[in-house]
Amino acid sequence: VKISYNVKESRLGGMTKIPLACTTKRERIVLKSEVAKACGVKESKTKTGLSTVQSFLISSKDREEAFKKAGSLCSKNKIDKIDIDNINFEKSVGIEDVRIIQKKIYLKPIKSETKAIILKAYNGLTIEAQNALLKILEEPPNNTIIVLLVETVSQVLPTILSRCTVISLNKEEV
Repeated sequence: VKISYNVKESRLGGMTKIPLACTTKRERIVLKSEVAKACGVKESKTKTGLSTVQSFLISSKDREEAFKKAGSLCSKNKIDKIDIDNINFEKSVGIEDVRIIQKKIYLKPIKSETKAIILKAYNGLTIEAQNALLKILEEPPNNTIIVLLVETVSQVLPTILSRCTVISLNKEEV
């Protein structure tokens, strides 16, 4: 499995926003580092020492395997099942679908400190939808992890790839 990554920093005073899975800053740093190491992601830190991994893109032709990987990311972040929102699209994801996601993403988690949104976009995303999704990926809420599931990385724009930790489970993309 080849894992590539790209890290972004928030525009808010140079601070990077991460999900609040723990109560203290030190616990949040340790938890996020453990998640990154478990996924094989080389992780960088900001000047404050906080982790910068918050959005993931998992590409796999095996949908079940991709969903299991997303589930393992959630369990490593100690996210309760009630705080995981699985959004499945029967057809290509459009801009209206992304607008609905934008409304859901700012809701607070119920049981955990962090929530996850898993977007199953196996049938592709329109260019307009991807551009709208960029806004969410650039500055997601502190308490949210976003996981985008696609069949191949070629389905998404390079700008989306640059804002996510890419986990490719396809053998030919390795």
